[in-house]
This record gives sequence, C-alpha cells and structure tokens, in this order.
Amino acid sequence: MAPGKGMVVGNLMLDAVTPTVSREKFRAELGISPSDLLVALFPGSRLNEFQYIVPFFLETVRLLQEKKPQIRFVVSLSPFVPPEIATNLLSIELPGIVVLRNAQYNIMQAADLGLTIPGTNTAEMAFLGLPMLVAVPLDRPDLIPLEGLPGLVGKMPVVGKWIKTKAISKLNQRLRFTALPNIIGDREIAPELRGLIKPQDVAERAAHLLSDPEERARLSQELRQIMGEAGAAQRLVLALQTSTRQN
Repeated sequence: MAPGKGMVVGNLMLDAVTPTVSREKFRAELGISPSDLLVALFPGSRLNEFQYIVPFFLETVRLLQEKKPQIRFVVSLSPFVPPEIATNLLSIELPGIVVLRNAQYNIMQAADLGLTIPGTNTAEMAFLGLPMLVAVPLDRPDLIPLEGLPGLVGKMPVVGKWIKTKAISKLNQRLRFTALPNIIGDREIAPELRGLIKPQDVAERAAHLLSDPEERARLSQELRQIMGEAGAAQRLVLALQTSTRQN
C-alpha cells in the first residue's frame, strides 16, 4: 500500500457474527417446521431500555397472535440483563414464545422477521439478511440513555427529566435514521417506527411483512448488500503484511 493511501477492508465487527448451527437444525431444535413463521425479539442490553421495551414488545406479540395465531416467537436475551429481571418481565403467559440467552446469531439466522430497538444488532441482523422492524417509542424519553454531558444533565433532580426530554426531541428531529444499515446506506432499508408509536403500530407493520414473503426476500437481499462481506480482519492482516514487505 503506497504511503498516504487508504484502504477499505470492511467491518471488523462482522467477522464475529458466526452462527454455530444451521438455520434448519436450530429451527428443528425449537420445534419449528420449515413452513412456520418465526419472529425474533431483541429488547436490547441496557437495563432501562430493556425494562421499558419488553412490555411494549409483549403487547406487540399479543396483538400479532390475534392476527396470526400460527406465528412462533423467540426472545433473544442479552448476557448483560440480570436473569431475575428478565424472568420477572417475561413471566407473562403467552403461547408460542421461547426465551434464549447467548444465542443471538443462531436466532438471527433462523428467524423470518426481527423486532428490535436501535443498536449494534441491527448491523448483525442485516449482515445475516434478517428483515427487521426497528421500533423507537419516544413516550418515555427519560429511559433513553444519552452519552456525555446530556446524559449527566438528564440525571439532575427536578429539571433533569425535562432537559433530557427536550434533548431527545431535538436529537430525534436531527437524526434521519437510527438503524445502522439505514445509516450506512443513507436510506431507509429496514423500516423504522419512531415517535409516539404504540404496539398496535408495530404489530400491523409486522403482520404486513409476515404476509409478504417477496417483500421480506427483497429486504433480506438489500440488507446483505449494504453490509458487505465478512473477512475484514484477514484483509487487514494481508494489507499490513504487504505494506511491511514494501517498506
């Protein structure tokens, strides 16, 4: 590589996105037939977000089950969510739901649709070609974590909650997208539902996608294309070796 020249090797994060079993085997382990539709829920790893979004997603599940009783659901639990909190929040009795921890890549590969909040997992799902809906409810902005000074100010007594609400509102207006594949592609590939949304809004959009396999296939292809291929680490090593030999 010539001095002063740059080289794009890809996204190093994608090299870690490695399912451990095939889609077919994992679905079989869950008792899901090839004809069943599987929806995966990704409620995040930050505790305050998790505690808010789980009831939102479970109500979405209930509404979806009314529309399509045959759908199966799996919840992907982050290792950073304490088991007792997860158990308490997910104790609601809804049929057809499986809760798994530390199996996110197998889940992403096996599912037909993902319901998620913004985060790194949107890039991982896109890489594996999982169509997704990204939900950003903003009726509780005090629960949304902010980095830096805005986050610190938001914790102040009395006025902190009001300041944080204003900051979230301004940030939402400035941001075109929140899902990483949409940010990378500079267009909405994965549908985003943001603002004062309700579980009904997400359930209706999800039901539409679940009824349209061609649209899901199109989304899957676009998401894969925008994220590119794995192998960035190997390409980086090769580039460094080449540069060393040339020098």
